[in-house]
Order: sequence, then structure tokens, then C-alpha cells
Amino acid sequence: MTLGGIVLVCAVAAIAMIFKTSTPAPRVMTATSPAPAAARTEVLPSTRGRESLGTPELRERARQAVAAGSLDQAKALLDRALALDRSDSLTWNDLGVVLVRRGQRSQGIAAFQRSLALDGRHADTHRNLAVALDQDGQNRMAATHYRAVLDLAPRHPERGRIEARLASLPPATDTR
Repeated sequence: MTLGGIVLVCAVAAIAMIFKTSTPAPRVMTATSPAPAAARTEVLPSTRGRESLGTPELRERARQAVAAGSLDQAKALLDRALALDRSDSLTWNDLGVVLVRRGQRSQGIAAFQRSLALDGRHADTHRNLAVALDQDGQNRMAATHYRAVLDLAPRHPERGRIEARLASLPPATDTR
């Protein structure tokens, strides 16, 4: 063996010793074993994978994504929820909120209207629709939905704001 060969063998052995002493062996994880603590905590829910989530879980993950500022991820999660159950009025409401926040007000208004067609007694959907219509300049329709909030939820936490907004709306002049 030449001197170069001996140096190479020694170098490889030294590197092997470094990795052997400083790197723990990989841990095998199966589908039934619990994930390590670091893997259990995730900032945002992932839309990848084939996990079987129901509409309520997808809706909750979408709300978490909105809170974290990820409107695209929230929309994807809500689209998945609607693929499972197109008759879930709360999912349509949440989709409306996301669409309006993304600047897609007309699509958001349509989602709120779909939610109310499924459950016309949901005060917060009326409130969300009223705000979107108000932002769109549809004063008369906004006022109708602001009033619906007050009728459906007399103790609504935003009652004072809604009453103030109703009082400040111009007379019904919109033609939409």
C-alpha cells in the first residue's frame, strides 16, 4: 500500500469515527408509533398528504391559517371542506371571509349568500355579508343584513357598531 492509500484509509476512518460518535442513529417511525415531539407541533396545518379530515377539522385548520396570515392555504383547506360537504353553511361563511380578505369581494359576497341560503339564521354570516356589501357600496342591501343581525342576535357583541353604522348609512340610493 502506498503512502497516499494509507492516508486515505486513515482519513476515512477518522471521518467515520466523527459521524459515529456525534450523530445518533435514525429512529424508525411507523404509522402507529407516536411522532416525536418536534414533529407534533406545526405552525400551519399542511394541505399535503392523504390524512382523512372532516369538514369541521378542515374549517378549524383554515381558521388557523387565516390567523397566521396564510389566506391561500385557508382557501385551499376550505375548498377541500366544501368538496366533502357543499351544504355546510359555516364553511361557505368562512370561505366568504377569506375571499373578501383576498380582495375577491364579489366572490366573497356570493359565498356569504350561499351560506345564508343554507342557514338564514346565522347572525355572523349576515354581519359578514353586510360589511362586504357596505364596502361594495350596496348600502340598501347592507342595511338589510345589518338589521338581520340585530333581529337574530339582540345581544350581538358588535350591536353598538352595527347600530352606529346603520345610523350613518346614507338613504337608500344604491341601485344594486
